[in-house]
Amino acid sequence: MVCERFDRHQYQNHMKQLDSLKQSGSVEEYYNRFVELAHKILLYNPAYDYVFFVTRFLNGLKDEIRSVIVLHRPKDVETASALALLQEAELELGKKKSLSKSEAAPSYKASLKAGYSVDKGKTRTDQKSSDEIK
Repeated sequence: MVCERFDRHQYQNHMKQLDSLKQSGSVEEYYNRFVELAHKILLYNPAYDYVFFVTRFLNGLKDEIRSVIVLHRPKDVETASALALLQEAELELGKKKSLSKSEAAPSYKASLKAGYSVDKGKTRTDQKSSDEIK
């Protein structure tokens, strides 16, 4: 009677939370929250299958992670989560590589602005004076 009185809306609340759950932080944080809600839902209705939960899990992932994971057609949430963690790590690695490339590029441009000529390592003023001698 107590459960019926105080707990009757919890199932619907958990379903709404699962439907609106989106990854905003790391994959691990999203996975932990997803599993918590999935277990609460299964307490009320154990009839949900893996397809339901995998589909919901994939729908909540960030686009740049989901688009790669969907191609693998994971059979369960644990597999989808493992693939998502790998993709997240690859994206982070790609960001670090692009940052290091962008840091190297300004130093090259700065040397060109300072008057350095790629031709034979001479500065532009050295090149002008050697051209004038000819």
